[in-house]
Amino acid sequence: MDVTSLHLLLPILVEILLGANYPSTGMALPSASTSPDSSVKRAWTLTKRTCINEKGDTMFFSIGGMIATPTDELFVTDPLGFKVRKFDKNGRHKKSIGSKGEAPHEFRTGPTRLAHDPLKRRIAVVDNQLPVIKIFDEELNYERSLFTPAPVVDLVYDDRGRLIVAAVPSKGALRSITMFDQQGGHLKSFDPKDVVNGSYVDAFSIDFNKRHRKIVVVFFHRNIVQILSAEGEWVRQFSIPGLPEKARTTRKRFGDDTIELPENFLFWDVASDTDGNIYVLGAHSSKNQNRDVYILGINGESIGSFTLPTGTGRFSVGYHGTLITQENHGTAVAIYQQK
Repeated sequence: MDVTSLHLLLPILVEILLGANYPSTGMALPSASTSPDSSVKRAWTLTKRTCINEKGDTMFFSIGGMIATPTDELFVTDPLGFKVRKFDKNGRHKKSIGSKGEAPHEFRTGPTRLAHDPLKRRIAVVDNQLPVIKIFDEELNYERSLFTPAPVVDLVYDDRGRLIVAAVPSKGALRSITMFDQQGGHLKSFDPKDVVNGSYVDAFSIDFNKRHRKIVVVFFHRNIVQILSAEGEWVRQFSIPGLPEKARTTRKRFGDDTIELPENFLFWDVASDTDGNIYVLGAHSSKNQNRDVYILGINGESIGSFTLPTGTGRFSVGYHGTLITQENHGTAVAIYQQK
């Protein structure tokens, strides 16, 4: 990726990594014209269990990511505070690490996305806008750093402890998904189907559906959900009814190149529950912007939908029917119980 391309990419990458922290005051949003699928097969209700930093104290300056363990412990990153924080299942703070710097427990630009590996009991944390991932154990002791070909957009561990990392598609021979083994060695690189290298419109979020052993790809700016095998082979793809085919884009000329840039987002995030259901968080084209969650089966069938109480650009699904979201303009973490 050349310097010009990276300069153009950074504002989009920041939006992706930090999510809709300020959904009511962010970019200009289009008028809503859609709603969650009304022909649902199941009624979903959310009951708030707890909210960390609900009163807006100095626990978080921002929230870049959150992930739960099988014992319902919670890890949360704060990119503006340069912190990774650990909480028990009741939301009580247990430990924090991080500051600005280049030491093992420090971050150059701030921790954002993170993933949890229950097999080795460790977490992987992205350093914002950089091709660097730091690995810590569950007590937040540093283990190692991984270096990726391009800045990381999303990452997830599969059921064998392999780390799957997504980057914005870039020009050249680089692939947008890289898989590492348990020791951090490179296993393979591949692309989702029909991804155009160098196209920012093709940026995406990923998840690993452990029930079905499939990689799930959700594009931020295109109405496409792709299902890949655990080894990265394309299986199928589908769209969410009622939403546009793609986000609005604009073409800008930079030197000899004309680049298509997205003006808004269709989706923010994707997650899976232990039953194998896929959760997709709608963004600017949903009726309830940054609040509508679409629930799909592995074959694309509609399982249900619900609307979050407040807007978010980041969410996570826990192991025991919990849903974890940003609240309070991206400075609080709410834990809901699904029924």
